[in-house]
Amino acid sequence: MAANSIKFCTNLYSSNMGGKVYKIYYDPTTLVPITNGSNPPGTVYSNQVPLPTLVTAGSSGNWFTTLTYENSVPVIEGVLTWSVTADTPTTLLFTTLDTAYTVAGKLLLYKSYTTYRINADNTLTDLRKNIQVTTIATGGQGDQNIYEVYQQP
Repeated sequence: MAANSIKFCTNLYSSNMGGKVYKIYYDPTTLVPITNGSNPPGTVYSNQVPLPTLVTAGSSGNWFTTLTYENSVPVIEGVLTWSVTADTPTTLLFTTLDTAYTVAGKLLLYKSYTTYRINADNTLTDLRKNIQVTTIATGGQGDQNIYEVYQQP
């Protein structure tokens, strides 16, 4: 990343958004997120659906929705969806799409795509992530498109 990246990128990659620590707790049985552990909750997870244990190319669905609060006021709502596409004769691609909007006005803040390979032995390999952030989330400094590709060992 260039040293002169605008504010959003600098905050996201160098300071963890001002040094905040985010924790998400998952249900050990269904593997869906259930809380961020704060009291009162900073983010409320709802409409959780366990991921299927068997998928084919073309499978898709909603995983969960979120509502994020600041000072007890809901400010961001989001949905995380997933889809499966063909890859090689023995693998599939599993992609999650995390989309967030402002509660007031339903303005798009960002879309974040994460793609994994489902291997023949039913394990996942991280492949890439694409974060598309709007100027609303960057504080008026323009849209951002961050693309990460993960090296395989």
